Amino acid sequence: MTSSTRTPPDLAIGQTNQEPRGDVVATFAHRFSRSRSGGIAVVFSLALVPLLGCVALAVDVSTWYSARTEMQKIADGAAIAAARELRVGFASPSQVEAAARAYAQAALHYGAKSARDATIVAQVSADRDAVRVSVASSLSPVFSRIVYSGLANVEVSSTARLSGSAPICMIGTRPRGRGVLKMEDTSYLDAGGCGIYANSTHRHSLYLKDSSVVMASLICSAGGVRLRGGRASPTPQTDCPSVGDPLAPRIEAVKATLGQPCGDSDGILRITGNTTLNPGNYCGGIEIVNGATVRFQSGNYIIGGDGLTVKDNGSIMGEYVSMLFVNGAAFDLKQDSSIRLSANRDGVLAGILFMQYPYAGAADDDDDDDVHANINININIDVKAKGRFRISSNDARELLGTIYIPYGRFQVDAERPVAGESAYTVIVANRVEISDKARLTLNIDYAATDVPVPEGIGPNSPVNIAY
Repeated sequence: MTSSTRTPPDLAIGQTNQEPRGDVVATFAHRFSRSRSGGIAVVFSLALVPLLGCVALAVDVSTWYSARTEMQKIADGAAIAAARELRVGFASPSQVEAAARAYAQAALHYGAKSARDATIVAQVSADRDAVRVSVASSLSPVFSRIVYSGLANVEVSSTARLSGSAPICMIGTRPRGRGVLKMEDTSYLDAGGCGIYANSTHRHSLYLKDSSVVMASLICSAGGVRLRGGRASPTPQTDCPSVGDPLAPRIEAVKATLGQPCGDSDGILRITGNTTLNPGNYCGGIEIVNGATVRFQSGNYIIGGDGLTVKDNGSIMGEYVSMLFVNGAAFDLKQDSSIRLSANRDGVLAGILFMQYPYAGAADDDDDDDVHANINININIDVKAKGRFRISSNDARELLGTIYIPYGRFQVDAERPVAGESAYTVIVANRVEISDKARLTLNIDYAATDVPVPEGIGPNSPVNIAY
């Protein structure tokens, strides 16, 4: 009996039943790709490490941006706080830099969440009109430090620049029209330590004629300048950005506090002898005549009717007094009157000596002098007209505080110095007119009084972040 070996039908002669290595890998891959029992888990486990890395990186990036935003706010605040120090008592650069560091350190200590330990550097510009503050801090990233070191440190800087190189002490707020700041005859405006702004974009926004002279640290017009014999030092800057009306928020505060003071007008209070007045409503107006001396007690006075008139050698005096003129009332301080007043230091009118309250027809004074520019005639202006506040007094040496006339004209035509004995005087008016022999002095000795300067003017003039 013979035996025989049969070759399997699926193998050719010369082949074995062991599959080649490449075919085995391909078969395994094919089977793995078709398997439903654990393939996804394996893929997920392989992707888990980079996925967690991305999450950690996102956390680090978020922390970095949060710290940067936080530190930028601190740098901005420190720069603004330091820049304001430039206008308080002419602080030295070291004092200004110390103020910046103190602000930033306090903000980091009490308000920072992402950045606490930081290096703070402050630097005053050579022109003393700006402060640059840099804040740098190191962070502790969770994952990114292994692959990228850029998120381990954050540094920001901010530069705060003053609006002009001097505190603002006079603003003509009217946005259009000729002669928003107007001087004529031999009048003189002495504002050597502060800045003067004319908001109007008219080509003759600042109008100086005859032998008038204005002296200031900065003279700026949003429009142009017309010199018809008048002189200005330094040379006025034109096309300046408008500073608007920085005291406008005060009107809303007064409205909220006082409502609509004075309804129907009472009879005028005519004072002919020495007396003392208490704060309150004088809705018919006040007239002081016959050489009477009136002492105003500290507080707020609301004056309507024909406003406040002082004449016939009458005198008024008072410390911490604020006068609010309503229903179109104004003041007329005649040539033979005597004035000694300082503004209130407390309450909604703090720092305001005279203020004009909104009234129906307030825009009536918004005429344009261009209509009469080429007409050589004299017009006798009724000084009792609404919105015209006039100082003719030859003895108005102390007017300490802010004169705020947002809808009318502030006129000075005295023959002797006005406001020269005041620690400070600020004028914000729709229009300012100085004529005859008037010499108006705007001092800036803010540290010499406890009467505050309203926000937006004086040492509190606008400070801008320069990016």
